[in-house]
Amino acid sequence: MFATINIKKMGTWSVLKRRLEHNNRVNGALKNDDPRLMHLNEYGSMDSYENINNLYESINKERVSNGVRLMRKDTVPAVELVLGASKDFFNGKSEDFIQDWKKVQLDWARDYYKERGEIMDIAFHRSERTPHLHITFAPVTKDPKGNRTFSKYKFQGGLKEMRAMRSSHAKANTIFSLERGQDYFKTGETQPNYTDDINEFRRQTAKAKKIKKKQISDIRKLKVQVSGLLDLKIKALNFFNPSKIRSMVQNFNWEASGWGAKREEIDNHLDTKKTVLEIIRANESINTNNKIPPPKEANTNLGDIPKPKPDKL
Repeated sequence: MFATINIKKMGTWSVLKRRLEHNNRVNGALKNDDPRLMHLNEYGSMDSYENINNLYESINKERVSNGVRLMRKDTVPAVELVLGASKDFFNGKSEDFIQDWKKVQLDWARDYYKERGEIMDIAFHRSERTPHLHITFAPVTKDPKGNRTFSKYKFQGGLKEMRAMRSSHAKANTIFSLERGQDYFKTGETQPNYTDDINEFRRQTAKAKKIKKKQISDIRKLKVQVSGLLDLKIKALNFFNPSKIRSMVQNFNWEASGWGAKREEIDNHLDTKKTVLEIIRANESINTNNKIPPPKEANTNLGDIPKPKPDKL
């Protein structure tokens, strides 16, 4: 089994606040928390946020009094260590054993970073699948002139320091028979390169997003077209609907327009679901151009309209 350790920077004050709220379960249990084990969790306090902020302000005042410029506004306010072990390590372990493990982790962290940070918050989560310890540091150290400052880089260091930190942590956990993870640089083995796979995944994801966006746009266009076709169909059905035409016939002033002789014949044809257009086209004597005469207002002089021949009806 292996000892695990991760380091996370909290780049802004808002990130720090959210992280402390998460660690101390300010908003209640999470989805991956086992409600039966919540009582075993150990929390710090949201006062840690104010304590870190007060420490930051006090150091800035010291720097001003020493004639040194203030820390940059984008200074990292806190760094977090997450310490744990392989997921089966805690299975069947007694409470005393677990508390001993926790004490070893705290003692190691406090001693290893004593010149580079101050512990501001501690949270021990045992309600999740793998118990782990959160230790939040204010990365307080001294600059080359001996003035106190916040420095995430000096706290974390580069690649060499990260390897040394992991080795030191694993050494502290040998009493629990926990091992260090693979050190590819020490053994000379080739470290797996996941960068190409990650980049390919990102490219495929971006491509899929573009395709999805285009498909959504096409669907919206089709919806507009279908909606337009449905409106057109509804209008056409309404126009050629016999009941609607019958209403138009009843409301039209036939006598005034000179079409009174055709009223009864149109009513008879409507009963057999024929349209006015079919009736007019069947009667060539009404209009030689096959066009429906537009309705006119009352008293319009349309001239003499020849009567239809019986054999044409």
